Amino acid sequence: MNSFAEVQNEVLQERPGQRPEEVEERTYAELGKGFDLDPAMLKEQLPLFAQQLKKAPNATRKHTEYADSLKRLRDAEKLTDRVRDAARPLTRP
Repeated sequence: MNSFAEVQNEVLQERPGQRPEEVEERTYAELGKGFDLDPAMLKEQLPLFAQQLKKAPNATRKHTEYADSLKRLRDAEKLTDRVRDAARPLTRP
């Protein structure tokens, strides 16, 4: 099974121009299919697991980078939402 980043990249390539929340939803859906797990549970638990790995004394560099990637993704999604909300008044007729 592919990693989160690999699945996310595939999702992005399938449909360019998607909103970040669409990418996230489809990424977790694909991961859920691959692992036969509930996507909602993955969305809730995977970031927590990544943080635990990051804090573990024997965490590998790859696991730490993965946790950092998840944090950057969440930060980017929040920023995108704020920019979109700020731009709404400007785009209304």
